[in-house]
Amino acid sequence: MAHQITVIPSSSNKGTSSFIAISEGLMKKLNISMSPGKKLILRAGTETAVVHLAPPSNETSNNIIWMNKACFQQLRLPYSSFSFQAAVKNDYLCIGPVIAILTEWKAFEEEAAHFGTLHTFCTELQEYIEQCGGFIYLTSMSLYPGEGYYFSTGKWQKGPVPRPDIIYNRIHSRIKEKTTVFKDLAKQWQADGIPYFNDRYLSKWEIHQIINKKENLHPFLPTTDIYTAPVLEEFLHQYQDVYLKPIHGSQGRNIIHIYRNGHNYHLEQTTFSNDSPLTFHSFSKLLLKIETWLQNKPYILQQGLPLASFNGRKVDFRLLCHKVNADNWKVTSSIARISGDHQFVSNLAQGGLLERPAKVLEDMFPKEKARQAQQLMSELALEAAAVLSERTDGLMAELGMDIGVDLNGSPFLIEINIKPSKLRDEPSPAIRPSVKAIYHYCENRWNERSYER
Repeated sequence: MAHQITVIPSSSNKGTSSFIAISEGLMKKLNISMSPGKKLILRAGTETAVVHLAPPSNETSNNIIWMNKACFQQLRLPYSSFSFQAAVKNDYLCIGPVIAILTEWKAFEEEAAHFGTLHTFCTELQEYIEQCGGFIYLTSMSLYPGEGYYFSTGKWQKGPVPRPDIIYNRIHSRIKEKTTVFKDLAKQWQADGIPYFNDRYLSKWEIHQIINKKENLHPFLPTTDIYTAPVLEEFLHQYQDVYLKPIHGSQGRNIIHIYRNGHNYHLEQTTFSNDSPLTFHSFSKLLLKIETWLQNKPYILQQGLPLASFNGRKVDFRLLCHKVNADNWKVTSSIARISGDHQFVSNLAQGGLLERPAKVLEDMFPKEKARQAQQLMSELALEAAAVLSERTDGLMAELGMDIGVDLNGSPFLIEINIKPSKLRDEPSPAIRPSVKAIYHYCENRWNERSYER
């Protein structure tokens, strides 16, 4: 059983040996016996130190471990007070979880470290870890292993850090994930037994192929295929309403919407130019325009769905799903995203608005049907998350599900986001459910690892 403890620098720092002292009450909780010359192996992340156990303090009520400077240095921990979880297995005293967030950021002054779109999320995670116990730091492909940015004395500081218990992969670039540097790091993590999530970006086409193999999910998926001119013509003939999406796209950029009305083709897009919407009287002229935008980049075609709208605007629902432990998923949060003026996508980056799902659904349907629709969305999101994580190499622990609801209240899985945005929807002093979910998943994995060793 793990206990929340406080690690405090010891005032006695003589010699080069690592010493710790443990409050009497904590000794009893951890079932540690005191004997002359007693030694323990102390573990923080994947760093270890053989430590001498000093006589315990007589403070029976405090869950405190005093560590001398040599011990901090051996574990590569900053010489400061921290809250941790602690658990004992055999002669190992494990403190953690130690969580590394792998990302990249623009250069900044040491006194003003800022991690871009992840900054607020990391600050919230740090605040929550102070409440629950653990140590987080941000690192990059060039800093790992050994260095990172940790929070101490009111600011993010660069310094030595321990190799972690678990790594949260927030590299923003698909290109960087394909580099030799990243692949070598992944091999190193595997050799060190350090789990990392989310393993890598998956393209929209990869995701569709994986989910589409689950037959019972077919009724909830729009028909999807790789773009070619003949396939586009076939889709427009069959569905009249089609979306073109970049295979590696995000945030609603570079999406093309085409719909057919008799012999006329209408086209609108999110990024390429201000010329939108456009009308073409032949497929050949439509195709000529589209291909000047695509520039031979890979796209998927997706069937347009007869989805319910909110006050005449497009709407979909973003459900965030997180793993609880090695096997189980949960829906952590959900939000309705409503398209902005003259927009056909609901992404916030394209001017979308946010609303509570229950309010939007109850505007669309009677109250009971709205409740059922929300429940069906959650069930669809959880099953899709389980299928994707089971049938994908590497570890998945966080997914963003974009789901639409048709006029009958049936859900459709529009898209799955491997690394959902961490931008805060709106300012709030409260810590987001997704922040708590990330911490508790890491804590659960740490507990499993602590007792394995």
